[in-house]
Amino acid sequence: MTRKTEINLCARKLILDKGYESFRLDDVLTEMELSKGGFYHYYKSVESLLEALIREDFIRDMERVEEACANPSVKQGLLQLIRSGSILEDAESGILQALNSDKSLQRYLTLMESAWYQPFKERFSAFLQKGVESGELPGVDVFAVCELFEAVNRHANRSHILGLWDRQSSERFHQAGLKLLSIELKMEQEIRQLLNGSKL
Repeated sequence: MTRKTEINLCARKLILDKGYESFRLDDVLTEMELSKGGFYHYYKSVESLLEALIREDFIRDMERVEEACANPSVKQGLLQLIRSGSILEDAESGILQALNSDKSLQRYLTLMESAWYQPFKERFSAFLQKGVESGELPGVDVFAVCELFEAVNRHANRSHILGLWDRQSSERFHQAGLKLLSIELKMEQEIRQLLNGSKL
């Protein structure tokens, strides 16, 4: 395990225990018997450490997306992706749960733009295109589906993260969005069965 990984693990544990707003660099330095110079060798600031921890959470979620997109059947991969749930389920078990201030929540949302939505959209678009080209998703407008999927998730995630919606409201909104997507994907029956059979 590298020293940087050790710093990340230590900081993650301390932040989850104390909350990000109560976390201080000295906590990591004391816990790891590390000098400030040792810390600054890896990170420019505590903010850059937080950014790294948030990106780690998004990487784990992107691995789930990659697994779904590796499915030889595009339709089965889409159902797997939907079944795996919202990004918020992983986020709430990660560093997000330790963020309370508007500033840190806004930072999280800003990072979500570059570290989550952008790579997801590229991967999701290529996956849908594969389905169109193979004839599994004939006539699907890849651009429209990607934009709709992103818009639904972006709005639900932002509203939930900022405390404007509770979990139930987010789930209801996601389900309504998935019903619209099912029409665009020409997968109404499959997605309806999925929604009726499992709670997202």
